Amino acid sequence: MRHVLTLSAAFLLAGCAIPPALTIASLAVDGVSYLSTGKSTTDHALSAVASEDCALMRVLQEKAICTSDETLVGMVDTPATGDEELPQSEFRDQDN
Repeated sequence: MRHVLTLSAAFLLAGCAIPPALTIASLAVDGVSYLSTGKSTTDHALSAVASEDCALMRVLQEKAICTSDETLVGMVDTPATGDEELPQSEFRDQDN
């Protein structure tokens, strides 16, 4: 009986008891995330926690997992005042 409990605990802790439908849904969400952003949902969560640009696949390229992206930080830290002039369109109506 003790061996059965130990094996059951090992399967539950290893994630083997996750229903197949949940696994398929998770893989589908990760696939959409990779296609649209190039990062998995885990990468996005890690980026949010670390406040940096993180991607676990960088390990395979022998790069740091997280990098700070100062251009994004600068864009976020600079609030718009409303005094900025918008660029004029080249295709505006001309009075003739």
